[in-house]
Formats: sequence, structure tokens, C-alpha cells
Amino acid sequence: MTTDLITLSPAQHTALLPSLVALHCACITCDNMLAHFLPPLDPAFMEKWWLDSISDPLNTTFVTLSAPLPVDISPSTPASSLPTVTGVVQIRAPFSESEPFKCEVYKLMVSPDARRQGIAKKLMQRLEEEAVKKDRLLIILDTEVGSPAESVYPRLGYTRVGVIPGYGISPKDGTLSDEVWFYKDLRKVKRLGA
Repeated sequence: MTTDLITLSPAQHTALLPSLVALHCACITCDNMLAHFLPPLDPAFMEKWWLDSISDPLNTTFVTLSAPLPVDISPSTPASSLPTVTGVVQIRAPFSESEPFKCEVYKLMVSPDARRQGIAKKLMQRLEEEAVKKDRLLIILDTEVGSPAESVYPRLGYTRVGVIPGYGISPKDGTLSDEVWFYKDLRKVKRLGA
């Protein structure tokens, strides 16, 4: 599968939102991922949530696509002529005087049909490049205990911090799920590479 990686722009890429929502829904329904929404999923509501999220100047959103994006994309471009969103990750760099060097990874999601092709690694590498560009060198993230992502992050150099029990409601059965937290300090990586 071909993958093209782009930075989502609310001004240019709203035509991709239905595909992004489909990916989000697939990760919730196939993996029971804690990802903001619970079944029954409402794609229209999720699309608005994504539009608000990519419009927030504190967020930068990267997606991988199944093929290169057409040059002449517009909100009226038919979905059938667009590539599929195969993965997404978002970096959030909120204002903080006491933690100006920290950023958060919002859900890394890869389509169940596009896994084991290096998409998660590609997205996280791009996210780390953006973190360096923003001088946000301490990256924190979380994922559900037992999820496929739990084994991905250590392979990408993230250190496990610990588990918060009963962190979120499982979309599978409504029970409380535990969440594991990770971090990566690019200040150390930067010093080692200098």
C-alpha cells in the first residue's frame, strides 16, 4: 500500500474528514479503543469534532493516505476520487509557562486494514520532527493497557511510566479500562546526537 503523509489543514482538507471519521470508527469498533466516543457512533458529530480539533491552533494533525492527494482538492471533491486516510496522529502543544518544553500525543490511530506496514512509525517520526520544530522536546502519551499500541511505543523509544486504573469507559462493554502512560525526552536524544 502506498502512503502519503500530509499535515491536515482545515482550509484545504475538509473533504478528507469522512475518511478520517471512518478510520476513527474502525479503531473504536474493531479494537475497542478509548478514543473520545462510545457506540453508537455518530459520524456527523465526530466529523464536527475533528473539524474543531484540526482547526485548534494548539494542535497539528498528520495523516497518512492510501495514495497521493489530488492537487485540486476542495470541500466539494467527491469522496470516491480521494485517497483513504490510513493513519492519523495529533500533537498538542498547549500554552504553559512552567512546561513550555512539553507536548502531548493525541490518539495515534492506524486503520485495521493498513497495519504492520510502518504507518505508526512514520506518523510518530513526523510528530517528533514537529515537536523539535516547536521546541517541545518532552513528549507524553497514553494508550489502553493490552492494546496493540502498548507494544509499539517502547519500540519507538518511549519509556513506560505507569498505569492509571479505571481511566476510561470501554466501548466494548462499558466497563472501566486502565490506561498506560509513556514519555520520550528528545532533549536527551538531542544531547546524545549532538
